[in-house]
Amino acid sequence: MCLGARDLAGLNELVSILTLFGEATTLTQAQNSPSILSIYFDLINEQDNLIYTSTLCKTLLSLLIGRFGGLLKELGVDLDESVKKNKTYDLYRDSIFLMASFLDG
Repeated sequence: MCLGARDLAGLNELVSILTLFGEATTLTQAQNSPSILSIYFDLINEQDNLIYTSTLCKTLLSLLIGRFGGLLKELGVDLDESVKKNKTYDLYRDSIFLMASFLDG
């Protein structure tokens, strides 16, 4: 099997996206929880560098916004309003989620 330049570039992009989630998993296992905000901005920043896997990145972003969009909105992040909202979208808009992160010892 021989990989062409386009295949190799697509594979490198996929690895860079999956690396973000690998880092988040490692932080979670080390008792240092990555924030939804950092994952969101990592995906936004990575989106500018992608050519072949941009659809995957957009899908991951829309799933993240669909689930945690209310929390991101409470934090002042400008979001795409066309994203399909999950049932937890408005649930995370409650300010208790912001306070809990500061009060968690």
